Amino acid sequence: WLDRAGNRLRAVPVPPGRYEKLYFAPDGQRLLAERRDSPTSVDLWMLDLAEGSAFRFTQGSQSRMGGKPAWSPDGRRIAFSSNRAGRTNIYQRRVDDTREESLLFDSNGQFKEVLSWTPDGRFIVFEQADPVTGWDLWLLPMEGKREPTPYLRSRFAELGGQVSPDGRWMVYTSDVSGKVEVYVRSFPEPGAEHRVSSAPGRGVWTRDGREIIIQYLDDGGVWAVPVQTSPTFKAGTPRLLFRQRPEILWLASTPKGDRSLEASFIPTEQPPSITVDLSLRGRNAR
Repeated sequence: WLDRAGNRLRAVPVPPGRYEKLYFAPDGQRLLAERRDSPTSVDLWMLDLAEGSAFRFTQGSQSRMGGKPAWSPDGRRIAFSSNRAGRTNIYQRRVDDTREESLLFDSNGQFKEVLSWTPDGRFIVFEQADPVTGWDLWLLPMEGKREPTPYLRSRFAELGGQVSPDGRWMVYTSDVSGKVEVYVRSFPEPGAEHRVSSAPGRGVWTRDGREIIIQYLDDGGVWAVPVQTSPTFKAGTPRLLFRQRPEILWLASTPKGDRSLEASFIPTEQPPSITVDLSLRGRNAR
């Protein structure tokens, strides 16, 4: 755990492993973590932060393309991407019954990565690669025929979309300026863009909708941007909270934005060694 200034508070007692990405439940009490067991195997693990317990949520099914799992607003379902069919599709599971799984969206598109769930539960936001327009933001309806509709398609890359708690704005990243920066547009119809970062990064809303927490990709800076979402959008002056240490694999801000949880590399006391046996003309050398 880290406080708002980046000071380490205490470790979370979970089984050791390579936890690479962390995603908080809406209540902040549970966590989904991408845990890598081998160079080609990544699964989702469910962590109870209060009890320190953990169990495998998926079995060899998590996509390795970077799309994150998304919690439903009530915390009862998980939408995630998987490339088990050879191309990445979107699935969902109930939190209380990991055996109950359903396919939400299947298409010939090779890459479809889950990003977030809208606060009203009506849509899943996902990004999809297009050979002409690159990465675009799409909305998958959770009612009716579930025919996705594009939210933002352009000749630039649009990534990492998340809708504000009041359902009126979308924060996302785009390279429209020549580098990946954080922007906000109206939702569900995209209006004029509002740039809220001046460096490559990714942004998430706090639960009260009053801040956007931005993690810069170039220098590891974690910034808090105060925002106004009514009657229109307005961003205040960004404030640097802290800079991430090099050993941090992933950093996730709590839904409240009051703390962060890091997944960091801890070196072993003795580095792994390799022993090579060579046999030459009946003589062994080690």
